[in-house]
Amino acid sequence: MKDFLLLSVIFFLSISIIGYYLFLLFIKSDSLLYKKYELIEYRMLRLLRMSYSKQSTKEYLLTFIMTNLIMALLTYIILRTQKHLPLNPNHIDNMDAGLAFNTVISFITNTNL
Repeated sequence: MKDFLLLSVIFFLSISIIGYYLFLLFIKSDSLLYKKYELIEYRMLRLLRMSYSKQSTKEYLLTFIMTNLIMALLTYIILRTQKHLPLNPNHIDNMDAGLAFNTVISFITNTNL
């Protein structure tokens, strides 16, 4: 029960912060809080060696594919190691390789088998 409450608090805090940031980004871009978020975003982009430049179709497609591959890999790792991860109150065992791969592909392609 403590794990569920902790996860719920983290979830609601994160969606509040991200939601407020998106509100400031699209509605009130002249606020003081937006300028602080913009500084954090700028530093993060510098750390990742990225820029605000517009992407061509090829660059956008490559970014989209890379993002999906990274998310698939992270999801696969989580499913294969979930027995040893925190916030597992039901003590669910690790998935075997085939089932984890099938689940990841189902999530990524949004087929939900």
